[in-house]
Amino acid sequence: MVRDNSVMDEGFEWPNKVKLFERIRQNKISNIILLSGDVHFSNTYHSACDALIGYGLIEYTSSGMSHSIDSFKTPLVREGIESLHDPIYGTTRMVTKYNYGEIYVDSVNRTVHLSVKDIDGGSHYDHVIDLDKDLQFDERALERNTELCISV
Repeated sequence: MVRDNSVMDEGFEWPNKVKLFERIRQNKISNIILLSGDVHFSNTYHSACDALIGYGLIEYTSSGMSHSIDSFKTPLVREGIESLHDPIYGTTRMVTKYNYGEIYVDSVNRTVHLSVKDIDGGSHYDHVIDLDKDLQFDERALERNTELCISV
């Protein structure tokens, strides 16, 4: 969703994304985090383009309890996807073994914790988002980095 160069076919074409971004901008909505999955790995993505919605959009992807890239038992699958996976938007390393996502919303401290855990409960990363700082709509940001927002 955030990235427009996914190796996995997401089925959400650029014109539809533009409609979503326009709606967020028009309504000046803060604190949006996109949740996605069904790609057989986990990662957190962040758009460097504030001009999309007035702040850097975050997408949290987690999938892999029934099968994951590593479950295919073919090293070429993992290496192939990792080599095609553009790291420009990734804020964490892709987790390709069996995993699940955990989201914890701390309403007192106004933070959101996005974590990926493996089947043994081990943590691969914990991305903390401050809802008062990180995802606040800023109308001035709509003019920044516009060249990064255009789908190629």
